[in-house]
Amino acid sequence: MYAASDGSPAWSSTHLTALPPVFAGDVVVIASGSGVKALRAATGEPAWEVVAPASSATALVATASAIVLVSPEEVQAWRLDGTPFWTRQMKTAPARAAAGEHAIYVSVPGPAIAALDLASGGVLRIVPAPASTVFVAVQAGRLLVTADNGDISAYKLTPSLSRDWRFPKIDATGAPVADSRSVYATLIDNTLYALALGNGNQRWSRQLPTRPRGGPIVSGDRVIVVLADGRLAQYRANNQGTALPEEAPPDVSTRIISVGADPAGLVIAAIGVPADESRQLIAWRATPDSR
Repeated sequence: MYAASDGSPAWSSTHLTALPPVFAGDVVVIASGSGVKALRAATGEPAWEVVAPASSATALVATASAIVLVSPEEVQAWRLDGTPFWTRQMKTAPARAAAGEHAIYVSVPGPAIAALDLASGGVLRIVPAPASTVFVAVQAGRLLVTADNGDISAYKLTPSLSRDWRFPKIDATGAPVADSRSVYATLIDNTLYALALGNGNQRWSRQLPTRPRGGPIVSGDRVIVVLADGRLAQYRANNQGTALPEEAPPDVSTRIISVGADPAGLVIAAIGVPADESRQLIAWRATPDSR
């Protein structure tokens, strides 16, 4: 863990995890070994630990009230203090998961999307999906799903979980992201698409300089894409995707392999690979938009 202000090391942990850590209140939660572990975000000290099938888990998500672990046989939830919340046995193996305000959405064979009540784990709804789910996310009031047939779909977060729209296209390279107006996705034909959040109509598309490494991120009014050669391409989100100058870390010889940014788009943080092939966490202030 590093300090956001100056990048200085705050603490480190030897726990290994195949799933990304999640933040929940004042703790960082990981699925490691034979359990789910919570570490104090400020110090790294253990807060609590529970036994769970972490080694076979396919998703770990956090909400304002619970930590949820998805494994092939069941979905388990704990309160933020580590006490048991609920367990839902699944007849079909769940895989991907995303958290909404009142429900957990998991992909299951069928293919289908199951909505589980966040308060009890009860099954609220199971809706058919057009193909097996590759990525799932809850953003901007929609459940966004990319499937292995190349479709991108948006579902309304209502009790019926009705599909709002579908955009058939070639395979996306990562999870879609959204802001208040658009859904953004990078595709394997080296393009960035912006789709209207309300109906899925294409707003604009841009040819990327080279292959994208994964899905885009939204940073303020910019959409940023990590390129396979380690550069960062960025586009103005709500102005027909106008290309902006490429962002670069302070050491321009560093290749970027993963990126994140604060919601206001002021600071960019990334995992970089300098000339010695090590891994570094670096952060820098975004280049001001000169428009």
